[in-house]
Amino acid sequence: MELEEYCKREEIAILDVINTAKKAKYATEMTALINHLVKLQKVISAFDESVGYTRYGHQSYASDWTGETRSAYDSLVDELKMIENNVYDIHKELISEIKKEISNLAQKVKELE
Repeated sequence: MELEEYCKREEIAILDVINTAKKAKYATEMTALINHLVKLQKVISAFDESVGYTRYGHQSYASDWTGETRSAYDSLVDELKMIENNVYDIHKELISEIKKEISNLAQKVKELE
């Protein structure tokens, strides 16, 4: 039996059925995105912890280094700082885009009500 026939027989508005299905789809997508946000926060927290360990090691052990060793080390530290900044920038951008998409989905649900 087709959906339209069933809805007519049961006196259910087909548009209500479609809107309910769309709302469920949007809610599922929003839940997935929210879960992704939580995972991203856990990842950036672990990254923050790693950065802290690296900085502690730098402050504790590298202050007495000189010459070529120091130059090579400083070059590596500069590269790590650039990577760190890129990670934080990408994290912020991802969070922003995910929040925008969640808002868009919430707006679609609101329009269906």
